[in-house]
Amino acid sequence: NWTIQRGTWTADDNYLATTDKGGIYHPSTTTVGTWSFDAYVAPVPSDDFSFAFMLEQPMQMPITTSTEFTAYMVSIYAYQNGDPSTINLRRISGILSDTLEQLVVYEVGRDISHRWIHIDITRDIDGRIKVYLNKDLIIEYVDTLITSSNYFMLLGESGPALDNLVVKDIVEIPQKNVWTHAFEDTMIGNLNVSYPSSIAYGTWSFDMYSGIVYNQFIYLNGTWKPSGYYYWVELTREAFDNTFFGLGKSNGTEPEDSYFLDYWGVFGDITNRKNRVDITRDIQGRFYVYLNGRQMLTAFDNQLKTSNMFRIHTLPKVDPLYFIKVMDVVNISLPHNFDAQIDISDEVVTQGDVVTVTVQAVDDYGVVIPYLTVDVSIDGVPLDVRAMSGGLYQAIIDTSQLIGDVHINVGVEKPGLVNSWALHRVQVVAPASFRASNLTITPDSVFDGEAVRIGVQIDNVGGQSGSYTAELLIDDELVDEYTVLLEPDRSEAVFFDYNPDHLGTYTVDIDSLSGVFSVVAEETETETETSESEGGGLPSYLIWSIGIAIILVAAILYMRQRQ
Repeated sequence: NWTIQRGTWTADDNYLATTDKGGIYHPSTTTVGTWSFDAYVAPVPSDDFSFAFMLEQPMQMPITTSTEFTAYMVSIYAYQNGDPSTINLRRISGILSDTLEQLVVYEVGRDISHRWIHIDITRDIDGRIKVYLNKDLIIEYVDTLITSSNYFMLLGESGPALDNLVVKDIVEIPQKNVWTHAFEDTMIGNLNVSYPSSIAYGTWSFDMYSGIVYNQFIYLNGTWKPSGYYYWVELTREAFDNTFFGLGKSNGTEPEDSYFLDYWGVFGDITNRKNRVDITRDIQGRFYVYLNGRQMLTAFDNQLKTSNMFRIHTLPKVDPLYFIKVMDVVNISLPHNFDAQIDISDEVVTQGDVVTVTVQAVDDYGVVIPYLTVDVSIDGVPLDVRAMSGGLYQAIIDTSQLIGDVHINVGVEKPGLVNSWALHRVQVVAPASFRASNLTITPDSVFDGEAVRIGVQIDNVGGQSGSYTAELLIDDELVDEYTVLLEPDRSEAVFFDYNPDHLGTYTVDIDSLSGVFSVVAEETETETETSESEGGGLPSYLIWSIGIAIILVAAILYMRQRQ
């Protein structure tokens, strides 16, 4: 019989949730009775979690300063800036802007955002309204202005909102769990006490003063039996004045099916003094166990999802055991874990590129957690982190002075929450870089009309593949070019064939390399004869005279030989 006034509401995960800001109401004529529910508190920019009861008519959505309705309202404010949360009792009896009255404002004293809390509201026949937070009375106020009821209504933001709602027409004062034995502020001796507890996800906190302890157990999620199913925490005095601290699980028969999920050795004697133990378990089944405020144990186990008893059982070996200020078990996780979503824009970049680190924290239900302290550093050197909209934080990394594997440390903190630290790696590689060498000109002298082959070797001496264009300049004029694509540490020979168009000497330039070649004219046969005749030889008449003399000498020699 729920009616959605605004937003998209679901109950798919066994709790009431909305995907955006909205309102939902239900018929109810209860004016004297009890309203009990679990509320999930998340900080919001401009609104709050509100439960309106004794509502005359459903509120018109969206709510404005002119909205008119009559109801009592319990509102939970969790401020985004980390200020203590408040729980307010208000009365509206007409126009919202004119008749909204703050009856009582209770300061919680700490940030209760991003966790479930339990609320009980009672109103008796005299108009006495009482509000309980985790079964502790926090607000009491008498008001008889509103006397009728048709509905109750829930106003929520995006995310989980309400669970385990029970409305009764009788005033039922919430009762804390009752121990099986009288429990004083200080108890001495063999201790074996328990009380009914259905809390399977929440916080178990207590102070204890221990002597020499053989075993002490805190039983969660089950009854203690020789064979049973339960989680337990053990604090044991060992040899050499050291202490063993462990988180265990019993999954059947003792002791065969009992084992530790996590354990830690406290190097030192912590007996004979007061010690604080906090055990939390979130909705996913993650355990965090703290000793004196320091996180010691962690484990993930979600097999046991129900509980019927909380038990403290000790077996002192010599000295008595003291428990001081045993706190009630409540369905609230504190400290609360969150998921820091860290996005690195690129894991492999070229030197000089920009890397963007984006951080956003969300709780177990995906609700964004704002107002964080975000630290981003490289090798201990902090970077500037900017707060963006929507709970985003961003840091910009300039890689122009970085090379190789770069380790980025990201830390996210918020008071009341378990801090998160992560290490990310980005590989910064040198860009492609090219070098020309081995300039060759073959031949270095040619006749007019012949071609010259010019060669050069191109090497990629950078860290990435890339392309390089070799440009051939003849007498400072670009005459040809050739592009090569090279992987790192690879080379390629590039050749140009050039046909000069005139005689003379030519200058060659490729990259930073230079050379020269020349073009000469080829000699013909006519030019050779002309050259010889014009070279300054004997006169022609002398040449003829010598020729005749030679003939005469040859004739005389011939005649003598015949004689």
